[in-house]
Amino acid sequence: MTQFLKNVEVFDTGGRGATTTFAERGLGDVLISFESEVNNIRKQYEAQGFEVVVPKTNVLAEFPVAWVDKNVKANGTEKAAKAYLNWLYSPQAQTIITDYYYRVNNPQVDGNAEG
Repeated sequence: MTQFLKNVEVFDTGGRGATTTFAERGLGDVLISFESEVNNIRKQYEAQGFEVVVPKTNVLAEFPVAWVDKNVKANGTEKAAKAYLNWLYSPQAQTIITDYYYRVNNPQVDGNAEG
């Protein structure tokens, strides 16, 4: 792994930054990213003809969402934070999420991320 990491030209702070570095600045030979980002790259940079390789073995990445009691109480946003979190798992929100190529676990929602 150390040898692999020595070949990384730029350590961006996130997936979108890494995509910009790779696709727009032309730095790097390979971009390793999340499935949702790969599908956004396909859409945004279609003319560049990037090849997508999906390995047989991969990693499940889940993105938890929470409110912090101390913060929402201090800011008076507890009601809004809880309403947003409850809405986030509704069929309506889950459908919107799939528009951005994220997978959802709601069986009422069709259209999960393209592979």
